[in-house]
Amino acid sequence: MEKFKVGDYVSLAEGMQHWEFREGEVTWVSEDGEAVYVKTDGCLRFEFPREALSLMKKPEQKDKVASTWDEKTRGPQMASPSGMTIYKYPIDSSIVELSEEYKIIRVETDPETKQSWLWAIVDSDSPDNYPVSIRKVDIPVLEEFTVSMNYDDEIISIEHVNGFTSMWIDGVVSDDETNREDVKFRAFKTGAKMPDDILVTMKYVGFYPLFIQMELGLYVFRDYSK
Repeated sequence: MEKFKVGDYVSLAEGMQHWEFREGEVTWVSEDGEAVYVKTDGCLRFEFPREALSLMKKPEQKDKVASTWDEKTRGPQMASPSGMTIYKYPIDSSIVELSEEYKIIRVETDPETKQSWLWAIVDSDSPDNYPVSIRKVDIPVLEEFTVSMNYDDEIISIEHVNGFTSMWIDGVVSDDETNREDVKFRAFKTGAKMPDDILVTMKYVGFYPLFIQMELGLYVFRDYSK
């Protein structure tokens, strides 16, 4: 009679039937070793007498991202992690497919090739099939300006390339622009006077350099005040 321990991978023994269970991982074994709990892929747990189960080899973890990895655009895959990790993606259109759980943390454009890339925290165990809308909006060199966007859109970063300044926006995938509004932004130089309530009414979104006889810079904030 086989003995099981927590972590073993088991299946129903030959001749046994259970319509909700085929195979899974042992999560608990009784003190006498006669009964075990088994956790299935559906995160359900079932109790079985040990004679109803057979020990089997645990299947290897498959990297679901590997099948969609394009080495021509992304280079060779340097690792095959499981779970949350940072991946680099080319931005070739306004839609980028990421895992359903994601967080874009960086965007950068090569000044020579003009190719834009993004880095995102993604779930490597989930396929890249969730469409994410990425917009690039040119912004003026002003201390106050507005950008047409949805209220819930997230600013990824501010980028300054070849003399032009842009804002990268992670927004809703939709052709309907009727929900967009003019969102206010303010920019401040180092040492400039700022509103007393800036930590409450504004959110920092990025920096870009400014050259007026000498190198300066503007720090851009989204203004939530009315």
